[in-house]
Amino acid sequence: MAVASPAGGGSAYGGKATMFIVYIIESIDFRKLYTGFTDNIDARLKKHNSGSVRSTKAYKPYTILHTESFDDKTVARKRELFLKSGQGRKWIKENVCKWRDGRVVDGGRLESDYTLTGIGGSNPPPSVLYFPQKEVTYT
Repeated sequence: MAVASPAGGGSAYGGKATMFIVYIIESIDFRKLYTGFTDNIDARLKKHNSGSVRSTKAYKPYTILHTESFDDKTVARKRELFLKSGQGRKWIKENVCKWRDGRVVDGGRLESDYTLTGIGGSNPPPSVLYFPQKEVTYT
C-alpha cells in the first residue's frame, strides 16, 4: 500500500519518499530490450552500460526507452514481472515500440488505429490496470 506524502514532500514517516522505477532499456547497437526495476535509474543505467550486469553486458551500450514510477516496491516488482511475461512483451511491442518507432500521430493515437481504443490500439489486460502508476515517460 502506498503512503500519502505530506504537502511539503518526503514520506509520512519523515525523510525522503522512495520511488521505485520499472524501466525498459534498449541496446543502441542491437535494438535489444531489457526490463527491470530500481530505485535509482541513473545508477542502474550506468551498471548496465559498464558491463557489470551479466544479462545485458553483451549488448551494451543502452539507452532508457520507457519508465514507470511507483510508490510501492511490491507493485513495481509485479509490474516488472508482468512486462517480462508473454502478455507484457506483447504490450511493450504494441505500445512502447510504436512510440519509439515514431508511428504515433497527434493526440497519441497510432496512425493505423483510429477505430480502436487505448494506446497502441488495444487495451492492456486487467492486471495492468491494477497498478497505480505515479508517472509514465516515453523517451
